[in-house]
Amino acid sequence: MKGRIEELESTLQSCELRVELLEVNEEHWKEQLHHSQSQVRDRDYIMGEAVAQIREVDDHLQALAIQADMLSVKYELESDRDNNKNQPIEHHYNTRAKSKVMDQRLERLEQMQKEMQDQLQAQLQKQLAKVQQDMRDQILESQISMVNQLTQLLVGEREKGKGPAVNSGDDNEDRTYPPRFTPVNV
Repeated sequence: MKGRIEELESTLQSCELRVELLEVNEEHWKEQLHHSQSQVRDRDYIMGEAVAQIREVDDHLQALAIQADMLSVKYELESDRDNNKNQPIEHHYNTRAKSKVMDQRLERLEQMQKEMQDQLQAQLQKQLAKVQQDMRDQILESQISMVNQLTQLLVGEREKGKGPAVNSGDDNEDRTYPPRFTPVNV
């Protein structure tokens, strides 16, 4: 039995040593993990900065390309004025073809804009004509209504024995006011 206990104790010590070794290895692996995570964060930051700088460079290059195209077009225009128009000029940036494509696009856009303006103008003219007709109809209805009201008033006055006021020929006298009445604004 003593042999068995000694054997178990030695196995226990061996296991304890393995556990200690595993704990040390675990600490070592944790340190390596933290170090690797730190390196990944640093690389991500550096890559983010690099991407931002690349975008800035790209924007700058696009601006330079636009300026180069504009200068090329300007140069073409000036050289066309100075040189014979029948002499072809070699262009390394293919700006002539690009400018023709852009001119065609511009013409299409201008055509579309003109068509849209024409359609809008036609619609506005239709709406204006409709509004004008509605206004005419309302004015006509209003005039008819006023004539009917005046007719009723005149008919009512005649039935009561009173006729409309008639000027007896004295144009200097204003009979719309009673005798001896002086209007304030006169």
